[in-house]
Amino acid sequence: MITLSSHVLDLDAGRPAGGMRVTLARRRGTEIQVLFEATTDADGRVTGWSVEDGGDALRVTFATGAWYAENGRRCLYPEVAIDFDPPESGHYHIPLLVNRNGYTTYRGS
Repeated sequence: MITLSSHVLDLDAGRPAGGMRVTLARRRGTEIQVLFEATTDADGRVTGWSVEDGGDALRVTFATGAWYAENGRRCLYPEVAIDFDPPESGHYHIPLLVNRNGYTTYRGS
């Protein structure tokens, strides 16, 4: 079993990005199957996702452009898709640090 969580921080404002749409999908070759859709809570978090470990790559997609537009701003990257291939079962935390002109991620804890 693989469990997942995410945390989105808006570096422009220096606070969590609450209300951002996030999807989790499984990638099998060129096929992408959406497994979950959620919206970050007031603290910018999504928790409680779990999937069977099928050896496939996963994709977390953040709707950054829509979120910035809802907050009266524009951004360079309208969507951030993070593909990752979990090497084993366990917990994976996929944080996103975002600003209007860039983003970064890493494996969190």
